[in-house]
Amino acid sequence: MNSRSKTSKITDADSAVRLIQSGSTVEFCGAGGGMTEPTAIINALVTRFNEESRPRELTLLHASGLCDRNDMGMSPLARDG
Repeated sequence: MNSRSKTSKITDADSAVRLIQSGSTVEFCGAGGGMTEPTAIINALVTRFNEESRPRELTLLHASGLCDRNDMGMSPLARDG
């Protein structure tokens, strides 16, 4: 058995978005339409930006359409900054 301690990489959404620095590239995975999209992460990122004005100048990547062109999916991240 390995004697090194194992550290969990599971964390909550707020802690996860604190790891994102301005200028970062962030990739999201999901199917869109609310199915398996990372809503908690997206909402935490929006909240952090609204409260701290950062992170800024992000490049956001996603393989499928994660938005409804209103207030779900990637749509809340579509703003200046």
